[in-house]
Amino acid sequence: MAPRYEGFTLDEAIEAAGDPPLPETYGWKHVYEGEPPASFFTDCDREKALAIFSTKFGSKPFCLVEKPTFERDVVLWSARKIQDFADQTRKEYYGYCKYILAPRSYDDLYHYFDAHDIYYLGAQNLWNVLHHMNFESNLINQELQDIVTPWIEEYVSQVLVDDGVRKHLKAFNAEVHGDILSHFGEEYLPELSGLEVVYHGTLRDVLMSNYMRLQRGGPVDQQYRINTQPFDGAYEAGTGAIKAGSS
Repeated sequence: MAPRYEGFTLDEAIEAAGDPPLPETYGWKHVYEGEPPASFFTDCDREKALAIFSTKFGSKPFCLVEKPTFERDVVLWSARKIQDFADQTRKEYYGYCKYILAPRSYDDLYHYFDAHDIYYLGAQNLWNVLHHMNFESNLINQELQDIVTPWIEEYVSQVLVDDGVRKHLKAFNAEVHGDILSHFGEEYLPELSGLEVVYHGTLRDVLMSNYMRLQRGGPVDQQYRINTQPFDGAYEAGTGAIKAGSS
């Protein structure tokens, strides 16, 4: 599933990309000049080469290449081929692809693919696929972030109606507790116990915002107050004004 693009469609973007670049674009005579050397396929670190996609999370063997050569036929994929491969991979491993990383060197390809796939599909093609998937994942995650953030803010505001919960949040001390999520854990936010890691930063920001507001003597959001007053009594009832001497 590709993300939604603003101002143009996916097909328009693919059409605009046109054919894959010619080797001469990079100063080469042959496409294989952009591939890693033959030793790359025989000397890989098998301890670090997880090949998640090629081995289907370890359920299939890691495939090697017999007698790899540097000079060989390699065809660069078009934008359509890259998109199709990315779509199929995301369909099969949707949850994992949300956190896919863009490779920084060809060695990083081994995190997702084995030597056989890198050699026969082309390192340049798989490089482009992973970078494209990382780009798409960032867009998809942002779309979801825009939906999830207001829900997290709403839920935390409701939880903080309880005096004891507010006191616990206000007692947070970064030097003692480190991460605010360690101090204000799942026991206080049961509905967020299965929150994906990608949203932990948002939850952390929401909690810190409320923590700072409580430190300044701020009240619970008016719409969630049920016969209760801010536990530190810093606000004048019914006025919204901070009492003299309150911090």
